[in-house]
Amino acid sequence: MALFTLALIAVFIAGSDAAEYTYEPTTGACRGGANPKYNAGLTFHTDLLCEDRCNRDERCSGYSMGPSWCETYYSEGAVGDGRSQYTCMVKREVLVAPPIICPAGLYTFELSCAECEPGTYSEEGADSCTPCPDSKFSAAGAASAEDCFLRTARIDVYASGSMSAELTCVDDETGAEIATAYFSNDGATTVEASATYKATLSCDDPTWVCSAAGYHSVSVDVPVPVFTGEFERSSQLIDEGASVVLDSGVRDTTLHVQWYKAARRSGRKAVKQGVFSIEVTEAGRYEASISRCPDNTDHAKVNKAFNVVTRDPDFLPPADKMCYVFGDPHVTSFDGQYYDFQGDCTYVLAMDCSQYHWYIYGKFTSCGDSVTCLTSLTVVTRQPQPVYSASVGACRGGANPDEKAGRIYHRDLKCKERCDADVACSGYLHSPRGWCETYFSAGAVGDGRAEYQCNTKVGMQYGVAMFEVKRGFGINDNGLMRGVSQGETMTIGDATITFDGILMEVDNGEFTLHWDGLTFAKVTLAEGSKSCGLCGDNDGDKSNDLDHFMYPSSNPDMTFADTWAVTHTYGACGVNPLNGIEVTDEAKSKVTETLESSTLTGLVEFSPDFLLAAAHDLQNGADSIFIGDRYMECSCMRAMMAQLKDNAGITFDRWDIDMKCPSPRDVLVEGVRLGCPWTKANAPYYNPVLN
Repeated sequence: MALFTLALIAVFIAGSDAAEYTYEPTTGACRGGANPKYNAGLTFHTDLLCEDRCNRDERCSGYSMGPSWCETYYSEGAVGDGRSQYTCMVKREVLVAPPIICPAGLYTFELSCAECEPGTYSEEGADSCTPCPDSKFSAAGAASAEDCFLRTARIDVYASGSMSAELTCVDDETGAEIATAYFSNDGATTVEASATYKATLSCDDPTWVCSAAGYHSVSVDVPVPVFTGEFERSSQLIDEGASVVLDSGVRDTTLHVQWYKAARRSGRKAVKQGVFSIEVTEAGRYEASISRCPDNTDHAKVNKAFNVVTRDPDFLPPADKMCYVFGDPHVTSFDGQYYDFQGDCTYVLAMDCSQYHWYIYGKFTSCGDSVTCLTSLTVVTRQPQPVYSASVGACRGGANPDEKAGRIYHRDLKCKERCDADVACSGYLHSPRGWCETYFSAGAVGDGRAEYQCNTKVGMQYGVAMFEVKRGFGINDNGLMRGVSQGETMTIGDATITFDGILMEVDNGEFTLHWDGLTFAKVTLAEGSKSCGLCGDNDGDKSNDLDHFMYPSSNPDMTFADTWAVTHTYGACGVNPLNGIEVTDEAKSKVTETLESSTLTGLVEFSPDFLLAAAHDLQNGADSIFIGDRYMECSCMRAMMAQLKDNAGITFDRWDIDMKCPSPRDVLVEGVRLGCPWTKANAPYYNPVLN
């Protein structure tokens, strides 16, 4: 029925290309036939085109012509009725079949028009349908190539592992799998076509593309699953020289584990990668950074921190004694007496109370509202220097006249330096000819020869050297700003000054001074070496340290520390009570919480004096001049860690990280910001942004 209908459409749209029939003439007008009514279905026309009409209309059974009119009939078998004035032309056989011209979207099929199938198209009059180009698709009856289109696909993803997934490319409308699909990622394409592909996921490019003939390429992001976990922190105490295994706690081979160790001053350095655990022997803060895609910013690292603390198993109590000055400020004397003292002046921290060879002064200034701290240190040393008496001639005679007064000949002009350094040397001679002699006979004098001069050692006098070590590690040497960089050595008087990148050290053989360039200082003396000042007398008895006045005071409120102020007038720096601020339980609890959260508790016994000092500074240091609110509190922690190393052989390295304290580099930069570096270009870690 469909083909018949299409055939009729084709016949009617054929235009002038109608079929041609043979007609048999019979006498009369057409009458009778299969439908005799109405004169055999007569249709009258006022023209002479009835033969053409009958050719075009298969139902027409014949026609007759008049002089200016004509009639068509529609009764098969009708013939003339005998009237001689008319002729009935009876349709008989088809002489020429009409051509079938199908419209666009149809094609000629067995003398009829058929519709083009999906995926093809035809233009008007086509004998066949043309496949859509480029494997495109079309609906049935498409009339041109423009009606062809690409179908839509989608990728269904089924996870099958941490680093893999199963991808299936399907028709988005029907859901049918596309067997001709190819998958690509990061520039690589599968070799064989398949609807399904097991993909190895990429950290660099999460985008997978499905391409298939007749379909728009479709993409989907399949990122590597992010490894999740909680930050963990632990601490372990080991003997020096022993080892400990640090375990990341993961065994998934798709995970990347990078091990780090905190650098000495700030940041961290990589130590190993690709292993789940490492064995270490050194104190330090280690960290396992765990991720599936370490270079992908979308993959946050899961870190596990390990604080390794070492203990010297052969540690013996030191022969030297240390005094610590830190924070707001607090002092722990050579003999271990702790106290707070908020003076705002320059005080004697320690001095040689036996031979008066050296003095160390500490300058305390305001570090915020009602807070003071150590700002700079002044060192004064007195060096014994020989005194010589000149006489004409080479040195002869004296207590040991033999061998020309113990003469030693030298091929240079450095005999004075030799004699200065040698107590047994009694004198020297320098020749204008470039040689010299030293003598070892007390009382030897010149023998009168005019070309020589005997310099006889007759006594000793003291030379004084004084310099100030300031914040930022600038060294004020009698008005000349100097400095020493890491790895260098400077000598002023008999004091040697070095810098190890964190602490500056001043050593004259009788004392050693360490300075962090901000608020912390440590003075070290030999046990029993008699001292005076805020650091106590170093007599092994801490109970008398707070009674060690420089001078008697008539003011009962003046403490021993007040009397060690460096002023021209006694009491000019005021009265500052010891331990004058009561520390709240809240401040103590916060310090304890910080220490416990760092996991460092339980390894060793921390000094309650230093923890009390930290709570004191936490309570009172909120308005300090330092950037950040924990410099004062952490200065106390820094002193505590130094004391543990000095007096127990226990080494904490980069403890500041988990106790949320400024790093050693932060301390250096803050000292430079607030202090006086000798030059900005040479100051350790100078940051020009900070001025």
